[in-house]
Amino acid sequence: MISIVKKLLLWFYCIDIPAALLLFAVATAVFLLEHSRLGRNGWWKWMLGLALLCWMLMVSYTTILARNGAGQVICSMSLFHSYREVISGGSREILRSNFMNVLLFFPGGLLLGAILPD
Repeated sequence: MISIVKKLLLWFYCIDIPAALLLFAVATAVFLLEHSRLGRNGWWKWMLGLALLCWMLMVSYTTILARNGAGQVICSMSLFHSYREVISGGSREILRSNFMNVLLFFPGGLLLGAILPD
């Protein structure tokens, strides 16, 4: 099961940013349509809670537990360092990494917003 999640995350990380945005827009639209249809059911909140728990476990595993300790050393703690590096001609992979981090936490915000009371 864990290798399937790893392969899925690797596939998603390697797709183009416009394709990732389109995928998230479609998934968000489908989620919001289903939430408007099923949001009044008690079991729907339980399903969203379970989905949020699974998402939190997946994010925790991929960002903390699956690391081997030989990660990148942070050179600078200055504000917007990675964006300044990309603008000055550095690696565009930093920009992709920042964008994918935003997308990584988007589903959690969507689920949490749907679970919390109005």
